[in-house]
Amino acid sequence: VECDRLKERAHRIIDEANFDDHPKVTFNTTSRTQLAQDYFYDSCDKISFFFEDNAFDEEGKLKYDRKHSINKVGHALHLLDPVYREFTNSDKIKNVAKS
Repeated sequence: VECDRLKERAHRIIDEANFDDHPKVTFNTTSRTQLAQDYFYDSCDKISFFFEDNAFDEEGKLKYDRKHSINKVGHALHLLDPVYREFTNSDKIKNVAKS
């Protein structure tokens, strides 16, 4: 139930995001461009989107639907989104962290 709620919320965040002026930063663990590095480091206090390597066509338009174009959503979900904040601060997660 909790995982379903988090997944539903993530899909809603992706669906509601405005990608028109959003940096087209892909997430890749092997090649890091300066734009990607800066965007990654600057995303610590925001809900930011990182795309799959092949998400964009030559004109910079998404080739696939949003949910299949996103690699990661981060980093401040647990701070800025009420659903993720509630889960992160739940007793269940606190007890896991303490163990």
